[in-house]
Amino acid sequence: MTQDTVETIVRFHDPSRFAELAAALLSLIAQTRRPQRVLLVTHRFSPEALQSLETALEAYRRLDLSVELEVVSYTRTEGLADARTALVNAGIARARGRYLGVLAACRS
Repeated sequence: MTQDTVETIVRFHDPSRFAELAAALLSLIAQTRRPQRVLLVTHRFSPEALQSLETALEAYRRLDLSVELEVVSYTRTEGLADARTALVNAGIARARGRYLGVLAACRS
């Protein structure tokens, strides 16, 4: 990853809504700006749901379009009825590039 990488944080709350996530990922992958990194921040996913998500993401990773997909699992539960800000902050903590965006595609 170079310093001029565009990174996008995508919050994802509900594994049953993968079709919405797929549309968001296709939109990001279709962008011409490279290199690009997507930080997909999940909220309280079970180990099984995380594995299913990783399996589904393999099809996107095989496209080899200079788009890196990273899953960030956010599991803290105490005191957070609405973790939207916490999920964005978890993504920011993992960001390394020069540019950062947030895509709020998958609502809770």
